[in-house]
Amino acid sequence: MLIVLPLCHGCAGMSTNPVFSSNPNLPSVKPEYPGNPYKNGRFVGPYRSVDNGRESTWNYATWKLNPYRKRVPTETSSDTPVVTYDQKAHDHKPHIVWLGHATILLRLNDRSILVDPILNTPRLFHGSRLGRLPVSPNRLSIDFLLATHAHRDHLDKQTVKQLSGSSIKAFTPLKMGKLLRHWRPDISVQEAGWYQTFNTESDISITLLPAYHWSRRNLFDTNAVLWGSYMIRTNEVTIFIAGDTGYADHFKEIGKLFDNIDYAILPIGSYEPDHIHRNSHMTPEEALQAFEDLQATTMIPVHYGTFDLSDEPIDEPLQRLAREIDRKAIPASSVATLAIGEAHYLR
Repeated sequence: MLIVLPLCHGCAGMSTNPVFSSNPNLPSVKPEYPGNPYKNGRFVGPYRSVDNGRESTWNYATWKLNPYRKRVPTETSSDTPVVTYDQKAHDHKPHIVWLGHATILLRLNDRSILVDPILNTPRLFHGSRLGRLPVSPNRLSIDFLLATHAHRDHLDKQTVKQLSGSSIKAFTPLKMGKLLRHWRPDISVQEAGWYQTFNTESDISITLLPAYHWSRRNLFDTNAVLWGSYMIRTNEVTIFIAGDTGYADHFKEIGKLFDNIDYAILPIGSYEPDHIHRNSHMTPEEALQAFEDLQATTMIPVHYGTFDLSDEPIDEPLQRLAREIDRKAIPASSVATLAIGEAHYLR
């Protein structure tokens, strides 16, 4: 259920004037925020990186299909290590697992939380998965499912359909519920707007927060589903998951809204060419700045070494991140670089 409030009382015609969208049943960590602007079936407003017209789609398509793209190297491969993840072997202790790209599994308070699920090897518009899977989705038993946005490389239909779990609860941005219910009628879905905290009916707090990105699954539904990031908290740990995002001032705001962020899981890849990706993804240097803005204790880099999404060399993001860490003299212990499938136990 959503609540929508007109931006101005004198506006004529709800089809042409934005409204504010949110879930009226959920509390907000920023009560003065009226909701996400929504107009003509599309989310608009701050931190929206793609217009709803044809121009952005045309620019992206002409870049992606250009046979003369400047790529170095032209042969794509990844040196990112992959280890097999056995869920039962690690369930005894709270941990974070990077399962490749932006897919994260959290084990907190005896619950398993899967974020941005893509654990198949489909041939997407940008190419197949570069390495082997750390685990098959049917070998994962999930309690909570989170998706930052509707892009196919962050929300995979087959992965969702194959997940195990007798009563999976999905916590998503606004307007994503219909899609998930179509795939898995057995999944319970709760939607939220930015700054709203879900009712998880557990001792785990999950809040949807801003991201500088956009959302689409086909040519005709750009920004029909909201996008965002997540703050996940228990009495013992606070974890921020950025999802897909460009660099913007929302990181500083989030760092002020939430004290003592233990882990910031931040994307570092898919940034070339700059004119295509600058408003949707971060460079490694920008990701490290976001980490400092959040005032988090530990950064975990993701969104690299799994799919061939953009024009930079597959293994360049991690190399650039390492150089920036050295340049800024950031303690090595502040950045936890994981193998795909590696379980990082929480302190």
